[in-house]
Order: sequence, then structure tokens, then C-alpha cells
Amino acid sequence: ALLETAIGGLTRRNLNPRDGEALYLLGLVRERQGAFAEADERFARAAWNIAWAAPSHLARARLALRAGRPRDALLLAEQASSIPEARRLAVLALRALGRDEEALSALQTLRTLDPLDAATSALAGVLGLPTDGGPADPRTTLDVAAEFARAGAFAEALAATAAPGAGADAAFGNAEPLRRVLRAAWADAAGDPDAAAAERAALAPLGLDLAFPAGLDQYDALTSAVTQGGGAPVLALRGMWLLDAARDDDALTDLAAATEGGIADPVAWRNLALAIMRTSRDTERADAAYARALELSDDGRLVFERDLLRRLAGTSAAERLALLEAHAPLLDSRDDLALAHVSLLLDADRVDDAWRILTVRTFRPFEGGEGQVIAAYDRAACAIARRLIAGGDAARAVELLQVGLVAPANLGEGRHPAVPQAERLVLLGDAFAALGDETAARRAWEDARASTPLAVAERPVDESDRFIALAHVRLGDHAAAAEVWQRLDERADELERAKDDVDYFATSLPELLVFDTDTAAARSVAADALRAAAADGRSLAREAERMEA
Repeated sequence: ALLETAIGGLTRRNLNPRDGEALYLLGLVRERQGAFAEADERFARAAWNIAWAAPSHLARARLALRAGRPRDALLLAEQASSIPEARRLAVLALRALGRDEEALSALQTLRTLDPLDAATSALAGVLGLPTDGGPADPRTTLDVAAEFARAGAFAEALAATAAPGAGADAAFGNAEPLRRVLRAAWADAAGDPDAAAAERAALAPLGLDLAFPAGLDQYDALTSAVTQGGGAPVLALRGMWLLDAARDDDALTDLAAATEGGIADPVAWRNLALAIMRTSRDTERADAAYARALELSDDGRLVFERDLLRRLAGTSAAERLALLEAHAPLLDSRDDLALAHVSLLLDADRVDDAWRILTVRTFRPFEGGEGQVIAAYDRAACAIARRLIAGGDAARAVELLQVGLVAPANLGEGRHPAVPQAERLVLLGDAFAALGDETAARRAWEDARASTPLAVAERPVDESDRFIALAHVRLGDHAAAAEVWQRLDERADELERAKDDVDYFATSLPELLVFDTDTAAARSVAADALRAAAADGRSLAREAERMEA
């Protein structure tokens, strides 16, 4: 509909627009929908524009070959001969015309020009398995065969995919289920329903681990399999494809049907949880899906994602901690999971347990999560320091706080020079004051409120700024402290007015790949925390002023 509207505007005063892109794209859409005659017409009109002539001729050659018009296909392919795929279509057209010697010569020329081209090798019948020097990624063979199938060369597509990608590196995933799905669709299209049924039968017992559908050819094949009663496996795979394409309602329909069909695939149950959250944010139903996924696979990623879900649902820290510790052997398997565990231990006031992990475990901070482990380390150190000061052991508190000014190596990263250490330095000043060293105390408080020239841009205030304000209070500068409290309130107002947006540097956070956490509700919670910090700070400041008076 959008492309028809665009074309209407482009051709209102000139039937041959100066840019053929919209016509070409509409041709692709109609081709996918099976409206081949209309697709051919759109491609022909797009070829008016020189920039779109070659791809349009290629597309028309593909359609002509599929329609059984090899002579037309050959003429059109020759007009797009700068594109290797067009030259392969010419080879197929020559074969269809019985001009085998010419086809062989054209194919040899192609192989000489690019001996590593997988599609050309497959057309020559020499695309081997990885163990025979073929492509390491078995998905390459599927893409090559899909090129042939789009041109109606189903025999070539089936020949290229006759053998499974045995010996492929596990890093490339599991292409076997998708190979079966594609071959079933191509056998049906070639008029061989028995072969198609055999492929679907071979799919049923296969595991779906690391099977990741991608691209429109695989979507079309999965849809064909669904209509042929392919059952839960193809529904789970198509649901995954739809989820990735953000067609969330359709994904939910497929994934619900797959799981209700009794599929024992943890990824299908996990994907069901994601679809539920994207469509209804029904956290209890999504949690039940995660629980089932964990029954099928005791996997650290599932444990981590379920904890993210429980956090969004507002589950208490104690309950979340209990859910994590039910999978105790997995808690050290991932950095993000270990960090979630540490944070919940601190929430539960199990500071010593958190400190033990933070001082022994080696962390490797992930992109987008920089500074989070250091923040947890500081939070634990400051909690222990408060306990030491309150217990009369300020000397140990000073030692603990000074040592941590430089992040230990096991945390995997250094401190960002523009991030203040105000809480640690305020406590260090308090510890010196408890020891009677007022000079050292004032120096620590001055450091806590000092600005840095290393920040590339002004930093938005956050809860940590309350400690900068407290440093002002300790030094008797109540006006400066009041300005910080005011900025905290203003930042809270900004958060509540802001629209949903994903920060560029946060796009790598694992939780943002799972759930959208930048919601109005989340910002409201952050705003409330800032206002609470400001209110607490003003209360402390008033108490300090009374004591000074």
C-alpha cells in the first residue's frame, strides 16, 4: 500500500518517473506474493531509469525462466550481464534451450572469473561439504539453492542441498531443520509431493537447537510447511522469524500453538515469553513460559532473562534472590548473571557474600555495561566501611576505602576518569574525622565535591550526586548543597516528561535485547528515587545546620 501511494505521487504528471526504485520494490513485493505477471510489469517500468535497469532486467529474467520462457530469460539476463546472478540465469536458460555446450562454456567462464563463488560452484555441481573444501557455513548452501529456486530451477536447488552440512562448525548454528523445510517447499513446487512429505517427516525428529531462520525464502518455506501441517517445529521456527521481524502478534500465535502442541524446545518457550511481553506485558504468563524453558534447559541466559522479567514485574529482591539461588551452579557462568546476583545480595544486606564474589571472581564487562561491576564493588565497599565506622574501627575503614580508589584488576576495567567517587570519598572523610584527623577529612570531602576537566560533556545528575551535596554539607557550604538538591528535583521532572528512547551506548546491554525497559513506569521509579535522595539530603543538611548552630 505504501509503495502504491509513492508510485501514485511519482507518476501523477509523468508515467515514467525519474526514479524507478518504488516500482522495483513493488515488483519484489508482488513477486513474493506470487503475482508474477504484475511483478514483471513493475520491473519493466522500473527499467526506464538507468540506475534500476540492471536489477530490473535481472528480476524479469528470473521471472521469465520461472514461467518457462528461457529464450526471453536469456535476452533479459544478457542485459544485466554485469551481475553474476544474471550470468548464472543465462546458464540455466541455455540449458533449458538445449544449448548445453554454450551453457558449459559460460559456466566455465564464470568459474574462472570467480572460482570462490559458491552459487557458481553449486551450478557446476562441485559445491562440496565443509570437509571437502566447501563453504564452512552450511547456510551458504541454502542461500545459493534459494537463488535457483526463485528462478524456478527447483532441480538445481534440490541437488545443491541434497546432503546435510555435515562437519560444519557449531558456530554457524544448526541448518539441518531449515534445509528440510526448504527442500519440502521446493519439492512441492516441483510437483513431487512424495518427496516433500519425506522431507517433512525427516524434520519431525530433528532438534531445533541453534536453528535460526532468516530471510524471506525461509519464511516462505516455513509458511508452506505450516499450511501442509508441519506441526510444532515449523510453528516454533516461524514464530522465531516473526519475533525477529517485530511481527509480535503473529509470533505469539505461532509460538503459543507450538508450545500448546507440546514442543520440548526451550528456545520456543523462551520466545513465547518474549512475545507475551511484547504484546501484553503479562509478566506472570511470561514467567510461566520461562519456568518451562528452564525445566527443559538449565541455562544461565534463561536464569538471567527470567530475573530481568521478575524485576520488571516488581518482584521483591528477596524473592528474586531465591529464584536465582535455585540455580546456584549457574550463577558464575555469565558476567551479567553474576552481577545480578551480587546486586540482589546487596539489596538483601548480605554484604559479605557479595564482597566475597566481587573480590575473587574475574569479571569481563560487556559493551554497554561498563562501570556496573565497579558500581557494585563501590556499593559493597561503602556498606562495609559504614559498618566499620559505626563499630569503632575507622582505621580499617580508611584502609578499605583508600585501597579501592583504584579498581582492582579482577573487576576487568579501570575507573572512568569523569565518573565521580563521591560516596567513597565522603565516607573516607568521615572515617578520618572519626580518627580525629580533620585535615585529611576536609581533603577527602574537597575531593568528593571537586569537578573534573576530563568529562567530555556535562553529566546528567543521578542518585550519586547526593554524596557530592553531602560533601558540601560536611564542609559547611549549604548553598552549594541546596543547588544539588534542586538539580535532583529538576532531573526527576525531566525524566517524567521524557519520551521513550534508547540511548546509543546502551544498545548492547543484554536486557535491552530482551525487554524494553525504558518505559514511563521505569522513568517514574527513577524520578521518585531522585526526589527521595533530594528530600533525604535536605533533611541531613538541616540537621547539620542545627548542630553547627
